[in-house]
Amino acid sequence: MLEDNAKQPSLQAQTMELGRTLKEIADNDPSGTPSPTAATVFAEWLTLAGPTSREPTYLADVADNFDVFGNTNKDLFELFDILDNYIEVDDEPDDSPPRTFIGLPLISG
Repeated sequence: MLEDNAKQPSLQAQTMELGRTLKEIADNDPSGTPSPTAATVFAEWLTLAGPTSREPTYLADVADNFDVFGNTNKDLFELFDILDNYIEVDDEPDDSPPRTFIGLPLISG
């Protein structure tokens, strides 16, 4: 994705960008074969996101067994869209003090 010496964007930013790119490719050429670049970036994303996902074995299984070049651009996007649901992304920290009611903190969510 990026050189090691460059500041890496967050997993959330990388996931969103990959999703947008794969969606655009799938919309423009749904039955085409994914490019080697798309395959490489998808594999890197699986490696990065897998261990921190809710189901690391799912992403590891896809990394080991999914034949990117044996599928279409649409297939790759649809698989990404499914796997994206297993990615846990922390919300941006909220520096504001918690809201209170009669001195008790309210749980937002």
